[in-house]
Order: sequence, then C-alpha cells, then structure tokens
Amino acid sequence: MANINDSDIAIQIEKLGRKARYTLIAGAALVLICLISAIAGVATLGILIILGLGGVVLLFLGLGHKIRLKNMVSENIVRAVLEEFFAMEMYSVNGHISDGLIRGASLVRGWDRIEGGDYVKGTYKGLDIQFSDVRLIQVETKRDDKGDETKTETDIFRGPWLVCDFGRRLPESLPHEKEKKIPGGRLYTRVDGSRVHIAINNGKDLFEVSTKASEFRDLERLREKFRAEIRCFTDIIDGLMQNDKLNKE
Repeated sequence: MANINDSDIAIQIEKLGRKARYTLIAGAALVLICLISAIAGVATLGILIILGLGGVVLLFLGLGHKIRLKNMVSENIVRAVLEEFFAMEMYSVNGHISDGLIRGASLVRGWDRIEGGDYVKGTYKGLDIQFSDVRLIQVETKRDDKGDETKTETDIFRGPWLVCDFGRRLPESLPHEKEKKIPGGRLYTRVDGSRVHIAINNGKDLFEVSTKASEFRDLERLREKFRAEIRCFTDIIDGLMQNDKLNKE
C-alpha cells in the first residue's frame, strides 16, 4: 500500500463516514415513515412495501459503509498505533481471542457464545500477548404453552481482553483473581499458570469511531485516544513486571 499522509487519510475517512451516516439516517427515516403510514392507514400496500424495502436496503448499505469505515481506520491508524506498543505477529479486524482460552481462565462464567474483533497477537517487552474485543453472550431458550421457542441473548461481558504469557508459572503469592470497579466499568485480572488475563467489562469495543466528520479532523487526537485504550493494559503488565514477588520467585 502506498504511503498517504494524514490529510489524505482524513479526507477518505470523512467521505466514507458521511456516506455511512446519511445512508443510515435515510434508511431509518424510510422505515419509520413506513411504520407510521401503516398504523395510520394512509398508504396502500404497494407504497408500504416500497417504503419498507427501500429503508431496509439503505440500512444495509449504510452498515456496509460503516464496516468499510472501520476497516479503513483499522488499517491506516489502528495498526500503526499498535505497532508503537507491540511487536506484531498478527492483526485481524474481525478476529478475537479463542473461546477455549477465555473459558479456560474461568474469569467470567455463565456464557454460551463468544464474539469479538480487533485481534492482536505479538509480543510486549518480550512477553507473548493476545489482545481483542470480547463479547460473551448468555443465550436463554424459553418454550411457551404452544411449544414455540423464544431465545433471549444477554451480554455477560463486553469489552477489551488481554492475555499475557510470562513464559513460566507465576508465584502463588500473587493475587490470583481480582475484580474492582473502575470509571465506566469493572476491571478483572486473573493469574492462570504462566498467563495473566486482564479484562475490562465496559460495554465498549476497542478503537471505535463514530461517523461524525469531527472525529477525523485531528487524527493525532484519535491516535492518542487509541493509545490511552492500550495503556490501560500495558500499565498493568509493567506493574507486574516490576513486582518484587514475581521477580524473586
């Protein structure tokens, strides 16, 4: 990929953000008009079908533009910020930490399905790390008197999750599981053999951007926002690396 400067990146991203925003607004408006017209009985069936289908098509197009926006930000901004912290082996916008690794930590229980994104695999100061958004979903199935099933999905956990492998079994004297309230959510840490799991349940994904043009007028400010998200985890790892108990045992 040819190198492009911040001005070019900002122009491209702003255009895509504008497309996504206006298309989503138009699609939602058509669907709303369709529903209001149907309730009020002021439109024929044919008109309602046109409005409804038109709205759905625009919503799908808008979501497509939003996905392209996310991919463009990831490749042109997020990747470079990640490389400031980690020696990168892999970065996948749509990947996530494996369900086996998450489930094996027993840090969050009671979930049935996992989703995620922005998967990073590499090293931090010589330590192997994996890092991604994680969404842990509990699926509850209920059956009514007629035998019809209804499934309800509830987020048990949603937020960034990092796994750091110290390459040796960590001392028993370290606290093996901690949970504390932090601004905007809860921080979980767990020692699992040689690994430390660090997770923040804040209901948010990493490196998210809106479709507003103002978001991209200062790309350095956007980079600093992403750096701050990463430092929440690297500061904890740095603290562990300097821990006397860890270094002595």
